[in-house]
Amino acid sequence: MANAAGAALTVPSVDAELKTVATETMVKAAAERAKTPLIGSDVAAIESLLSVKLPEGGAFSSAPLDGMSVYFVFDAAKRCKGIYAVGAKPKHRAMVGTTWTPDRLLSQAVGRDVKVKAATPAGAVTARWFEAPVPVVARWNGGALVEIRVGDVGLQ
Repeated sequence: MANAAGAALTVPSVDAELKTVATETMVKAAAERAKTPLIGSDVAAIESLLSVKLPEGGAFSSAPLDGMSVYFVFDAAKRCKGIYAVGAKPKHRAMVGTTWTPDRLLSQAVGRDVKVKAATPAGAVTARWFEAPVPVVARWNGGALVEIRVGDVGLQ
């Protein structure tokens, strides 16, 4: 649906009404895609939702995503059971995505609009909470968000 709408917008002679309908369709498609959680999804769905290609693998896979390195953990049925994301630059792991922000990645992971929670009290480096029923851990270094763990990633 979004692909067809996007293709319609590339035609130079598109009339205003068609352009409006195509734009509205793309917005609706993006909203529906955002409702599909990465947790519980198979490899093909994850690749489609994130527009990435995951390497063939067993229980683990990874992909670069907008300044982050994102690692996926799969169960025996090849469904995602956990996501670990960290800033992609060694020695400076701040998560600084612009299209795929940490909030957007977390929201896509659980299939609803959520925000990364700040560590409390101020100065703490870790926040832990649940996005029903998925456990989430966020970690900061020097005030910069450097890591998000969603679901079962096998780390404590």
